[in-house]
Amino acid sequence: MKDSLIGKLEERILLIINELQIESKAYDLVIANELEKQSGRSLGLDLLYDTLTKMEKEGLITSELSEGGKRGRRLTDQGKDILGELTRSLPDL
Repeated sequence: MKDSLIGKLEERILLIINELQIESKAYDLVIANELEKQSGRSLGLDLLYDTLTKMEKEGLITSELSEGGKRGRRLTDQGKDILGELTRSLPDL
């Protein structure tokens, strides 16, 4: 199953980017703030950047540098597919 190919942090990042890209682009600091809000603890920016870079290399997300120097993230089709599998595997509440 594909969800075994990614860790819990990557799962959470996929969910956050999916939510944020509906309204606008998912910028790195906004992702970091949302992770902190959801988990109740701060994630080091180095770890976040390393994870985002890894996810981009794996084809799960793309990034684009805006004129203001902010990096916006979006899910790729592969990232959307994995997110779909993850949400289908969640138990019904």
